[in-house]
Amino acid sequence: MKQKKYMRYHRFDQNNVKIIKQFELTETPETINENGFTKWTRGTGKLNEQAYNNLVTGVRKACLGVPKSQSCKEKMSNSHKGKKKSLEHRQNMSLGHQKKKKIDAQEKNLLQTK
Repeated sequence: MKQKKYMRYHRFDQNNVKIIKQFELTETPETINENGFTKWTRGTGKLNEQAYNNLVTGVRKACLGVPKSQSCKEKMSNSHKGKKKSLEHRQNMSLGHQKKKKIDAQEKNLLQTK
């Protein structure tokens, strides 16, 4: 899993136009107050109807009608039958969890020191 480097925030200007900006994890944009703008809010907020439809259309084009590989079909079948994952896969998952724990601990220490 990629390490997170930034967080998105949004706000609105006087004309009710949404502004989305990325901030470093160490920055706190909630404290930035400017005249003519609403306060910074975490996330990108709700999408307008046109943007939402574009997103849905894009996902459908990318995902629908794409054939699955034979190995993917086998994995899905084994999962449905309740069979365990391969030993190699379980070892890789374990390593991934260990790496994620280590990264999370480093991020927590980094945020506490600042």
